Amino acid sequence: SFTGTAYCDGCAKTCPLGGKAIRIKQGRTRADGPFKPVVNPDVCTGCGLCEKACVLEGVAAITVRANHVGAR
Repeated sequence: SFTGTAYCDGCAKTCPLGGKAIRIKQGRTRADGPFKPVVNPDVCTGCGLCEKACVLEGVAAITVRANHVGAR
């Protein structure tokens, strides 16, 4: 599971928007680690490449979920 104790930027490097949608920032994680991925929802397209690039086994450190209301 994700602790954020080691710096990893695989998700940010994979982002096709060149780090505009996701960055690794200093900040306490739930497991008290110093690094966490932070997504800018106004820029993120929801492509999911960051989640697929995560090297953790099991649940990724970052997950993509829909946050937009679909057109009717």
